[in-house]
Amino acid sequence: MGKAAASLPDPSRSMAVLVGVSDYRTLDPLPLVQNNLASMQRMLTDKDSWGLPPENCIIVPNPARPADVIEPIEAAATAAKDALLVYYAGHGFKDFDNGALCLSLQESKPGFGYTAVYYDWLKSPIVRSGAPRKIVILDCCFGAQAFPAMADSGSSVADQAEVEGTFLIAAAGATELAMADDGHGHTGFTGELLRLVETGVEQGPPLLDLITCFNQLVRRLRAKSRPLPQQRTFNSAGNIALARNRAHARKTATSTKKPQGKGLGLVGSDVLDKLEDTAPLARQLKTAPAAAAKRLISLRTHGQAEGLAKAIRYVVDSPSLNAVRVAMHCQSRSGTDISYALFAEMAWGSPSRIPEFLGDMRNLRWGKAAGLLLASLALTPDTTRHVAEESLRRSGMADYVGRITSRGVQEDVPILARLIYSLGMTGRHSDWIRLRHRLPKDVSAERPQAFPLSRPEPPPPLLLPADVGWKNLSPEMAEEFSRVAAAMLGSRVGLPGELGEALRRIALQKPKDEDLATLFTIEPRRLEHRPMQPLVELMRRISASGG
Repeated sequence: MGKAAASLPDPSRSMAVLVGVSDYRTLDPLPLVQNNLASMQRMLTDKDSWGLPPENCIIVPNPARPADVIEPIEAAATAAKDALLVYYAGHGFKDFDNGALCLSLQESKPGFGYTAVYYDWLKSPIVRSGAPRKIVILDCCFGAQAFPAMADSGSSVADQAEVEGTFLIAAAGATELAMADDGHGHTGFTGELLRLVETGVEQGPPLLDLITCFNQLVRRLRAKSRPLPQQRTFNSAGNIALARNRAHARKTATSTKKPQGKGLGLVGSDVLDKLEDTAPLARQLKTAPAAAAKRLISLRTHGQAEGLAKAIRYVVDSPSLNAVRVAMHCQSRSGTDISYALFAEMAWGSPSRIPEFLGDMRNLRWGKAAGLLLASLALTPDTTRHVAEESLRRSGMADYVGRITSRGVQEDVPILARLIYSLGMTGRHSDWIRLRHRLPKDVSAERPQAFPLSRPEPPPPLLLPADVGWKNLSPEMAEEFSRVAAAMLGSRVGLPGELGEALRRIALQKPKDEDLATLFTIEPRRLEHRPMQPLVELMRRISASGG
């Protein structure tokens, strides 16, 4: 029988967990691992390689406890329905007592497995995962130079790390050369893997299956006299494609390229794809908010509805001063409707950050923006508005609370119509439909030209029962919260500062009385992120049981 055709896993139904340890207390530091994690994330989420959604790629930098590694993998293993990829970079060693493979943590001591993560602990959730395709990549070694007692001829990393139904690649060199600099800021093995995906394989297949990737890595690393990787394949897992072959795509594009007539002014699909990419927005927001505003207007002009909604949310998730400045430039560049959409998203999606937004608007002397933001809040659901009002009171801005009234907005029909219109541009389809009845019958709220497809409703807000605080939790529930908080911090899900600080204190089991209430202010759309689900489940249990 011939080899089965390779296939690329569905990125929307797949998960990846990238674990890396660069800072150590006892072992030698591995600063290159930081670059490994960032570059691996870019490679996996790049639309030209695999296109994994950023929220499906969990980053775990410098874990301090075994739970910091295991819990994100367990969450990803449960969420993955097509493919599960687990990557680890750091020191590896064998346990002195039983020879078991151990993956180091920040305070690991060579040979003492109880200070690290036994690979069997990590293997267990991978085996239990319902994902039909599993990939494990280990960029570690036994570190024979650092601790000679480990330099025996026993089983290799790949032998010990094998997982049924999985394709495993291990940079299993017996010396520290396995973690040496590749000359481009990465460890030798990971750097070669990144370049392989970046450049592709000439004369190779359209998709880079794992067998092809491994064979290429062996050939390239041998040519550089570097330690050779090992692989173990189970149940035809080698047919899993890791990425699209860019060399094949370039060749195909060259052979099918047709001359274009000059002066037609047509916009190519590749240009439109780039307009949806948020990476340029990340650069422009810090240095050129005017360019970011121009990008949003381009998305609207070319009818890129999904990209526009995504970009608006991305801008608002960035530091608020940048969001406000982008809104100002939209106003001055024939993008008033996008400016209104930004205010609507600030109000609906980030109610706990309203004081921050208003403060920046006040510093910019842009009173009109503050009025639009408060008008948007008047249209939000009661729970969202209450979160904003409470945040304003805590920040000493209670004078703004009285201005969040439905009546004031109702009397200004043009403002009302434009705000309702803008909700469609932010992707809030159901809210746009629900609010149209607020307009007088003789006023039409046209369907936005760039109207995203209908999206599933976000989960309802989690309301904390009255008089329930951290002290009211049972010891078991408090301990569970600490474990989940530690996993959340490792997943690097973006959260506002006060929420991140609350999670950090809870993870250290040193919470303040108000930290539990702070968690319950997380915006509903953030609760949809897969890494948040363990935390969401705990919060729902508290809500249902009254503590």
